[in-house]
Amino acid sequence: MTPTDSPQVVIDQIASETLTVPIVGTAPLLVNKFSEKAKRQMLDNMQGRKSPKQAKDPKAEYEAAFYMIKDGTYGFPAIAFKAATVSASRFYGKSVTQVGLRQCIFFTGEPSEDGQQMVRIDGEPLRQLVLMDMEREWKQLKARYGAFAEFAAMVADDLEEGAA
Repeated sequence: MTPTDSPQVVIDQIASETLTVPIVGTAPLLVNKFSEKAKRQMLDNMQGRKSPKQAKDPKAEYEAAFYMIKDGTYGFPAIAFKAATVSASRFYGKSVTQVGLRQCIFFTGEPSEDGQQMVRIDGEPLRQLVLMDMEREWKQLKARYGAFAEFAAMVADDLEEGAA
């Protein structure tokens, strides 16, 4: 039997449909992307290297807290919208399970610089400075996260046929 004569397995594509849902925020959207600096410090710590102390740059920390789409606009991970949808399913009784829902919905977006799927966020971010009590010894002003007081988004969800 030659390789061209071998039996072939054909898998039919699962029928799906795309549902686009408009989202209008009723509460602020807090954004706090895990920074490259924090990732580097954690990796150094796991490898036994000591990261040198660096001066704080509140403006740079604030800007690094946002997720960006490749075209430079603000985004938010599509997987976060999926997680919120799956979590909310517990309010609909036992007919919809979180596992079942997780398996049949797929949120899509636009790619970010690191390849994550991002949902475009329409809105202007606020800069919020927070006074934090660091173990009651001293206080520090932090600008580590951004927030959108008013925002909107269009979430695209690919559903398996019959799941809606």
